[in-house]
Amino acid sequence: MNITDARVIGTRKAIRESFLKLLQNKPVSRITVKEICEMSRINRSTFYKHYRDSLDVLEKMEEEILDKLAVSLQPALPRMDDYLDMALTEMSIQGDLYLILASEHGDPDFPAKIFRRCYQTVFPRFQRKFPDLTAAQRELVYQYLAKGSGGILFGWIRGGMQESKETVIDLLLRLNEGAVSVLE
Repeated sequence: MNITDARVIGTRKAIRESFLKLLQNKPVSRITVKEICEMSRINRSTFYKHYRDSLDVLEKMEEEILDKLAVSLQPALPRMDDYLDMALTEMSIQGDLYLILASEHGDPDFPAKIFRRCYQTVFPRFQRKFPDLTAAQRELVYQYLAKGSGGILFGWIRGGMQESKETVIDLLLRLNEGAVSVLE
């Protein structure tokens, strides 16, 4: 299947749009392939050429967003705030999409996944800064920072992104620096 084929692109777009509409009102676990197919006006065999089930639609949408973020993080930027700025800018542009995906119906852990993807790019610096920590301890600190920062991003998204991205970035950096300073 050629993923650049206009029909394939159109079909996937229809499936995703239908899925997002359904996700606004019900948990991903309760969205059926039948509902997606009816709303998309496709048959089940067409759906299964692209996805396994509704959870697969969610996971693939998240993967694409995270991969796009990873590509934008490829240039060697010097600081975490540069990475966060790129991520929050993308969130601001596609706010409705992020709000739906990160909702209680979708994947409330999605903002933490975004932060983890950002943090992975600067994790080698973190490892060098704390050579006395075991790998397991570094992983625990990493999880703490990712989950806490993900919670802030989730609150920002759910709150309609009312605070400026600069304010959110500053808060994330100060809180994370404060948490890391305890280890020094």
